[in-house]
Amino acid sequence: QMEYNILAQEAADVFSRAQAAGVGVIARVPLMRGLLSGRFNESTTFGDGDRRRQILAPEKLPAMVTRVRQITDLAAKYGLSLLDVAMRFCVSHPHAAVTIPGIRTPEQARTNAAACEPLPASLLADLRALA
Repeated sequence: QMEYNILAQEAADVFSRAQAAGVGVIARVPLMRGLLSGRFNESTTFGDGDRRRQILAPEKLPAMVTRVRQITDLAAKYGLSLLDVAMRFCVSHPHAAVTIPGIRTPEQARTNAAACEPLPASLLADLRALA
């Protein structure tokens, strides 16, 4: 399992090597711990026990939210939601065997399951350029 999403694309380099070795790769954290769901903004804070506190720290969050807004704008040009683009970005990588998002509700399960088509190549190129 490797963390892979629009904001954390470093694992993409490992995917082709894994495939060449006959090893499947599971892309995890496709929504960047909720950031790519659009639920957070610059003033979002996380409690002491919240594991997102370090990754989405107050000093990092504004820049990350700015990137999420750019992604949201790109998604809208294709008539897609941020959530749909975030999920489909992961399944668009030809060497990612599967992606595993976290879910808490039946609606999240349905939404995630529906995001199984690869993204258009032009949108993928734009998203990769944001890395």
